[in-house]
Amino acid sequence: MRNNEREIFYSTFQTQQGVRKQTSLQSKPKSWFKTLFRLKVSIQYMTWRKHWRSAADRSNEIPSSKSPTIKRLLPVNDTNAGNFISLDPAIFGRGLSHASSPRDGNMASRLCGGLTAGSEISEHQPCISKHPISIKRLCLSLLQVCASMKQLKQIQAHVVVCGLLHDQQGFVLQELVRLCSLSPFGDLSHSLLLLNQTKNPRSSSWNCVIRGFSGSNTPIQSILAYSRMLRLSRKPNNLTFPFLFKACTNLRAVEGGQQIHAQLAKTLYATDIYSQNSLIHFYSSCGEMDDAAQVFDNMPSRTVVSWNSMIHGFIRNGYFDEGVHFFARMRFSDVEADEVTIVSLLSAAAKLGNVSLGKLVHCYIERRLAMNVHLGTSLVDMYAKCGAVNVAKKLFDRISEKNVWTWSAMILGLAVNSLTEDALQLFHEMKLVPVGPNYVTFLGLLCACSHSGLVKEGCEYFDLMRNEYGIEPTMIHYSAMVDLFGRCGQLDDAYNFIRNMPVEPDAVIWRTLLGACCIHGNVRIGEKVSKELLEIEPDRCGNYVISSNMYAEAGLWEEVADIRKAMRSGRFKKMIGASTVELEGTVHTFMSGDNSHPSCKQIQEMLYIVRCNLKDEI
Repeated sequence: MRNNEREIFYSTFQTQQGVRKQTSLQSKPKSWFKTLFRLKVSIQYMTWRKHWRSAADRSNEIPSSKSPTIKRLLPVNDTNAGNFISLDPAIFGRGLSHASSPRDGNMASRLCGGLTAGSEISEHQPCISKHPISIKRLCLSLLQVCASMKQLKQIQAHVVVCGLLHDQQGFVLQELVRLCSLSPFGDLSHSLLLLNQTKNPRSSSWNCVIRGFSGSNTPIQSILAYSRMLRLSRKPNNLTFPFLFKACTNLRAVEGGQQIHAQLAKTLYATDIYSQNSLIHFYSSCGEMDDAAQVFDNMPSRTVVSWNSMIHGFIRNGYFDEGVHFFARMRFSDVEADEVTIVSLLSAAAKLGNVSLGKLVHCYIERRLAMNVHLGTSLVDMYAKCGAVNVAKKLFDRISEKNVWTWSAMILGLAVNSLTEDALQLFHEMKLVPVGPNYVTFLGLLCACSHSGLVKEGCEYFDLMRNEYGIEPTMIHYSAMVDLFGRCGQLDDAYNFIRNMPVEPDAVIWRTLLGACCIHGNVRIGEKVSKELLEIEPDRCGNYVISSNMYAEAGLWEEVADIRKAMRSGRFKKMIGASTVELEGTVHTFMSGDNSHPSCKQIQEMLYIVRCNLKDEI
């Protein structure tokens, strides 16, 4: 022992002897326990100092006598493992690394249990006793209960001091990167910094960073992290490619995704079901349905996710018939359709206006699936958009648990079918139940007012949405207000409304007002609107067509000739008009100027008879 240690011991012992002389056991019995406890603490302190010095000698490091800051000295056991003291990180790490006997899992969990109660790791460091624990195991346990980046950085400091950051196995680094990348309190930039300052991190750590960035606002960082991973000669695995395709999907990077697809084909994971499903979703989201179908056809095995990705991809890109065809193929396979499949099919039926297909899907739900609020909402939306409002209303009344989307779908369905009073009445009923409206609800109300010319009521609902419910209007709400003014012929009010918008109007809003100017023959405002529209979308043929029709209605043929000349010089082609009619479960499509329909002659004869009868009635 050193002289200062002996002085500490003897001064403590002399103090205890003085207290013993001055204290009577009969008058103050508790003082004996305090004296014995102090003596025990002094002896324990000398034992720990000796243990630290011997450990330091073995590692050729002599710890400073000023380094430990001891706030509370208590023996650690299963009953009081929640008591902690503050130690210097080097002493803390060295004391645990030279453990003589391991603790059990119960002790480790108690040592780490105090983390969630506070925000400082230093306040919860365990006391070192004769039952030490592995520093690596302790750091991993602390990371499991870490609840903030502040705590994580404190744990990281201990990991760096103890030399675990460059551990051969890399478990601690992987857990640090995982928490920074995937936890709710994580910091993706810090996880990237950890990898950049570490020699040869494992592929699993790179996967965590790639996964974290793929769903963030900067998915390009996933691609950059993957590029650096390859430069460091780290091989990707089956968990790398799905999130790379997710990042390419968010970026709409078709060429980048194709290059990653080529790299996937050269690996052992080319037939991995998760990677292939992600690849199908990527191609379908980018509109490359031929490539998605090729991947699907070459799959050795398919899951319901594979089928859903193809069906949803076809329907989202407007290939409704192909989507329905894939559903028919799916029924003949051994894969059962789930809720996602049914919602996609109902969306296709609503967009096609094919109520027969919707009824077929409805029967499938009744036989194979359990009705819930999501399926019920999709059915209400489908029947309403197909014009079967009565069926939609009956189904709406049968749904026991309605959420805001169910109410909004019914209100919007009534609005698009010009049932304004029913839509407004349903909104008043909605306010009586504990379901608050959302942006779709007010979109339905604005559409209802627009179809009936209720300008005053529409403005009131628009203000109600912002002021009472705190819902910020989106571009579609502004477009609905412009349509409301335009249908009633209040074109000056519509133009001023656009000019006073807090956001920059898009092409849809200007095109809505230009169509209203064409209907009401207002060339004065129409010229201003046409100029604004052609500046935003100079390559859209439909904008020139609307402007040409407006001038033609006003008899300004020179302006019509100028617009058509501009269309020819720009090599614009007018989109062919088309209409669809559903008859006995079959959707018939008619294109403008197309006589390829097998019943074209009979249809033209019937149209001639109808036209003659109309003339006679007039």
